[in-house]
Amino acid sequence: MAGDSIGDVGLLTVAIVIIGTVIMSKSKSSVSKKEVVKQGSYGKVIIHKDSLIRQLLRPSEVMAMIRCKMMKKNGKTTSGLAYGAESLGNSAEDIKFCEEKLAQVSRSFALVITFLPNSAEAPLRLGVAIFYLVLRALDTVEDDMNLEKFKPFVSPEEKCSGGKYLLRTKENLLRTFHERFDDQKRSKRVKISGLGEGHELELLDNYDIIVRVFETLPAAMREVICDITNEMGNGMADYVARDLRNGTVDDADFSKYCHIVAGTVGDGLTRLFAASGLESSDLVKKVNLWDSMGELLQRTNIIRDYLEDFEDGRAFWPESVWKVYTEKEDLGELRLSRFIDSGKSVACLNHMIADALELVPAVLEYLENIHEPSILSFCALPQVMAISTLGKCYNNKDVFTGVVKLRKGLSAKILLAFAPTNTPFTEDRLRASYKLWFLREVMDIQKTAKAMQKNDPTSSRVIASAEKIKTCLSR
Repeated sequence: MAGDSIGDVGLLTVAIVIIGTVIMSKSKSSVSKKEVVKQGSYGKVIIHKDSLIRQLLRPSEVMAMIRCKMMKKNGKTTSGLAYGAESLGNSAEDIKFCEEKLAQVSRSFALVITFLPNSAEAPLRLGVAIFYLVLRALDTVEDDMNLEKFKPFVSPEEKCSGGKYLLRTKENLLRTFHERFDDQKRSKRVKISGLGEGHELELLDNYDIIVRVFETLPAAMREVICDITNEMGNGMADYVARDLRNGTVDDADFSKYCHIVAGTVGDGLTRLFAASGLESSDLVKKVNLWDSMGELLQRTNIIRDYLEDFEDGRAFWPESVWKVYTEKEDLGELRLSRFIDSGKSVACLNHMIADALELVPAVLEYLENIHEPSILSFCALPQVMAISTLGKCYNNKDVFTGVVKLRKGLSAKILLAFAPTNTPFTEDRLRASYKLWFLREVMDIQKTAKAMQKNDPTSSRVIASAEKIKTCLSR
C-alpha cells in the first residue's frame, strides 16, 4: 500500500526511536506467554510472522500499534462492560472478572466489543460479552481431549453402560451445558471444574459468576444465549465422538461443523442486535447471510490452523478435498517436504481458500443490511481480518510448517479503521472503509491467481469469485 512507503522522515524517526520499546515489550510478552498454558497444540507450533525490521519499515502501522495501546490504557472508564448499564445491579467484582477473562481468552475481541452501545434497557455490549464467555466455556469442554479429566462428572448410569463411558460423559456435559442457566437443573449437576488449561480453566471454574451476570440481562437476550448454547452444545456432542484425525468427510460435513461452532454465533448475534432494538428483526430470517458470516470466519481459522489442528489430532479439512492432492489416506502428508516442494500442498490450500471465497458475497450482503454504526463496525472488522488472513495464506506454503499471522501493525491499522474513536463515525464512512479493505485484498488474491493460472487447478474459480466480489463491492 502506498501509505506504507517511507517518505516521511518524521514517521521514520518515530519508528527508530521506539525500536527499543518494541523490542522490550516483545521480550516481556514472550516471557508472559511461556507462563500461560493453552489447550491442545495452540502456541506449540512455529508462528510465521514478519520480522521486527519489516514491521518498522511500515511506519503507518507502527503508529497504529502505538494508538491501539493508548486506546487500551485510556478507554477503561467508557469501555467497561457495565458502562451505561450500571442499574442492572451487577457487582463490581463480577464485572471485573468478566472483563479480565474476556481479555485473556478472546485475544482481540475484548477491545472490539467495546464498540457496541450499552444501556439498562438494551445492554448489548454486556450481552454480547456474556454470550462470548458462555460459548468460550462450552468450547473449553469440547476442546479438552484428556478424557480422564471427565471422571468427576460420570453419572452411575454412564459408568454402568461400559465401553467408552468417559466419552459419553463428555457428550452429556456438552448436551446439557445450557441447563446450567436454570437454577433447579443446575443444582442437580456437579459443578464443572478442572477442564481446560490456563485462563480457560479459570473461566470454567468460576462459571457461576458468568451465570450471575447472565441473569441480570433482559429476558429476550437470555433466551437467545440459552438457545444458541443448547444448539451448539448438541452439535458439538455429535462431532466429539468422531475420529477427526483426517478431517471431516466432505464439504457438506465441513460446512455443517462450521455452522455448529460459528454459524450459530452469527444467528445469536443477529438476534441480540434485533433484541436491542438497534437492528431490524428481518435480518434474523436471512439464514444464509448470518450463517455465511460465521462460516467465513471459521473456515479462515481452520485453513490457517492446519498444522495446529493436525498435531492436536482433531482436524477439519474435508477428505473430499485433500485426498485429491495426496497419495495415501493421510491428511498429514500435506506437511511433508516432498508434497510442499511439489506444490501439491499449496494447491490443496488454494482449493480450500477458493471454497471460502464463495461465501464473501453473502457476507457483504449481510453487512449491507446493518445500519447502526457501532454494530456495523463490530461486524465488519473481523470479516476484514478474515479476508486479510486468507490473502496472507493464499499460495503460502508456510501454512504447512506453522501458523501464518498478520503483522501486528496491519491488525492495528485495520482495528483503527473501524474504531469509534475515528471521526466521523458514520455508516457511510464505515461502509467505504470495509469495502476498500476487501477490494485491496481480493485484487491481490486475484493477481496471484492469474499469475499461476496454468499451474493451479482452482485459480480460475478464485479469479471468478474475485470478479463477483468486486461487483458486490461496486454497488
